[in-house]
Amino acid sequence: MFRTHGYVVTPLLTASETEKLRQIHDEFNPEVPRDYYATIAHPDSDHKRQVSAAIDVIVQEKVLALLAGYRCIASAFITKRGYTTQGTVGIHQDYTFVNQSKHTGVHVWIPLIDVDENNSCMSVYPGTHSLVNHVSGLPGQSNSHPSPYDSVRDVLAEKCKVTVPMEAGSALFFNERTLHSSDENKTAQPRVVVNCAYVPATEPMYLYCPSQEAGNKLDVLAVKDIANLQLVPGQAIPYPYSSNYEQIGTEDYTIVPLTPDQLLPLFNEKSKLEIESQIQVKEQPAEVGQAKLATSAANARSTRFGGWLKRMFGGVE
Repeated sequence: MFRTHGYVVTPLLTASETEKLRQIHDEFNPEVPRDYYATIAHPDSDHKRQVSAAIDVIVQEKVLALLAGYRCIASAFITKRGYTTQGTVGIHQDYTFVNQSKHTGVHVWIPLIDVDENNSCMSVYPGTHSLVNHVSGLPGQSNSHPSPYDSVRDVLAEKCKVTVPMEAGSALFFNERTLHSSDENKTAQPRVVVNCAYVPATEPMYLYCPSQEAGNKLDVLAVKDIANLQLVPGQAIPYPYSSNYEQIGTEDYTIVPLTPDQLLPLFNEKSKLEIESQIQVKEQPAEVGQAKLATSAANARSTRFGGWLKRMFGGVE
């Protein structure tokens, strides 16, 4: 399912672990400053390190049991206040953190309360991870962030959207190329999630920024310290780049807008998911702990899943 659809949901945390994370969230965030808030955007690097470390104590052993050969590059809380009016997150692809020609970035989204369409569960767009090799770079200095999906957003929303209700403590593993979105929180209770990003253990974390010196090119930056990264959604990294980044090269890149006809294969993916949801048999929890994601050091595209995850994910390609 991960290989074909670009995501999969699995049980992960116990009720006590989930409750402990809610307590940690409240300790670090006694007040949520706006409708949508991610702790990765906090201006204090030490605060971000402390938040990440507190999350990692509870989460990483369990996630890395399923993602052998990967490492976590960022852990954060993402919160939507109750009754948001500015909490909608539109259809988007997360920033690209890996060399996509060789590796697969994996993101893990863990709600700390039960989520559904009323309180801003995740919506995914199955198959979009393999539709086009789009490198999701940071905005340029003009703060523009174009993508090949801009021309077909309405069709994606109407024909391809799959909402993913989840229980507290379960985890949505998704390919960082997979398009996703979330709506307003229509309830009084804040919607709190843990979000973690993973790259192959032997690889650096990359960022891609529109080149300031040449058109249709992306600067490829290796990030030295994620805590010193002031990564504010929708905002560019100041240029010249700080010492926190090592520019290792540039890549040619031109955005080619998609057409509605190119989305036709995705309609079938959604239909298959709707059928599968009616006949899916629950896996035994004992099988989850035995599952491993084995990564080839030579080429992460040869990654294969074992046991339970092999049946569910189908492999990373």
